[in-house]
Amino acid sequence: MAPEEKLIFAQSLIREAGAQLRSRSRSELKIHLKNHDVGDLVSDADKQIEKLLVTAIRKRFKGQSFLTEEKWVSYKPKTQTWIIDPIDGTTNFITWKRDYTISIAYYEEERPVFGLVYDVEADDLYLGLTGGGAWKNGERLATLPQEKPLSRCVADVSLKSVALLKSKYGIQLEKLASHIRGHRSRGCASLCLCRLAAGELDIYLSAHLKTWDYAAAAILVNEAGGVWGLPFHDRQALYSTSVPFLAAGSRDLYTQIVNKFLTVNRI
Repeated sequence: MAPEEKLIFAQSLIREAGAQLRSRSRSELKIHLKNHDVGDLVSDADKQIEKLLVTAIRKRFKGQSFLTEEKWVSYKPKTQTWIIDPIDGTTNFITWKRDYTISIAYYEEERPVFGLVYDVEADDLYLGLTGGGAWKNGERLATLPQEKPLSRCVADVSLKSVALLKSKYGIQLEKLASHIRGHRSRGCASLCLCRLAAGELDIYLSAHLKTWDYAAAAILVNEAGGVWGLPFHDRQALYSTSVPFLAAGSRDLYTQIVNKFLTVNRI
């Protein structure tokens, strides 16, 4: 089956799932903690949307593999893999009813083919095509500037990531604050990466991402001329534990962050 057919199908499907999710956000939700962590929530809507996506893809395309956050289906490695985050930014979804996404990536032989990130409330659909550019609502994103100085940059990093990087790696990330224009914490990795690809953010850093958090949006970063990586690991298998993740609008910015702020006790 040609990837083009899968892309067309996935674009329609992600909008259908988004419509259902908007409706669910206005109704009563069943909310649970993951691993007894008050900052890591899951709702019945997460599981409902994941089931919808996997069921529809399975029905249309045979012999597919799925790597999903809520594990409605177990991961069995195959040539063609769909990586799905049914709600990225669940806390935002529950608390604010905005700044959350549905993320779908399609990989072949563990290599990215395309990624879709749907900002549900804004009705913005981001698309990354390996070798084919980064897009927002059908318009191609401009290539990111490569000469932007660190002093003019805005970074997205959470308090939790600052604390984890310090306790696990000895990184004193608070030193970054005096070198950049400002910092924010959006609470939705895929949306941050899409906004970085669109030139609305310059640096994104998290101490704890899993593959489904970035598999789709990272394609947009690459195609827009940005750079991303796993600062303390050579690579991450498609199925893995959380790892630190860094993305920047240029190779120079990425290198500066790693060399100046992420070099203590590296493993």
